[in-house]
Amino acid sequence: MHAARTETLTRYTVSPKRGYAAMEEAGVLTALAPGTVLVTDFFAPYWRLDVTHAVCGAHLGRELVAASEVPGQEGWAVPIERLLEEINRVAHRAREAGGTGFAAALVAKYQRRYEALIKAGWAANPEFFPGKHATKRPKHVNLLDRLDGHREEVLRFATDLRVPFTNNGSERDIRPLKIKMKVSGGLRTMAGAEAFCRLRSYFSTAAKQGQSAFAAMTTLHNGNPWQPAIS
Repeated sequence: MHAARTETLTRYTVSPKRGYAAMEEAGVLTALAPGTVLVTDFFAPYWRLDVTHAVCGAHLGRELVAASEVPGQEGWAVPIERLLEEINRVAHRAREAGGTGFAAALVAKYQRRYEALIKAGWAANPEFFPGKHATKRPKHVNLLDRLDGHREEVLRFATDLRVPFTNNGSERDIRPLKIKMKVSGGLRTMAGAEAFCRLRSYFSTAAKQGQSAFAAMTTLHNGNPWQPAIS
């Protein structure tokens, strides 16, 4: 099952596939206009989409914690995690004050600190260097390479305060699907799975737009389903 969501809309789909082909079948992410900001992890199929990418800070945080547990890597992994958390706290305060972005000098300061920590990461791994390699590399080196090569996407939330630090909203919207799987053990037929996705999409969107589950269910039962407002 796949979920695409905003703060006011939810769309669940089901597919026998997991990657880009499933996104094409769903027809949501592949229809996003260029310039739309999509907050994701580093799952490769997302990066085929012609959108503006931002990296989820929660996913990065978990990877940085794992990297910091590797001997010799805490000197860069821990400070990068703390830097991202610091920027996120400042971004929260800026939004609460009605701000739309950081001052250019502050952005430059954060970028310089980020640059210094990336250099410290490569210094801690002198046998490796940025870019693709034929030989297999440790996970923490792959993470460092992504952090280096996708600086703009990692710090997107610092340069555009409309962009959230994480995609935790997607995690919340996926939870009902996980509960369904846990309780029932799975969905037995594709038709049943598709019906479940349509109903969950309807009720999740209704809840986000201030509709009660009972009212949404009543109008649906009466053959006049509630229609969401689309901004």
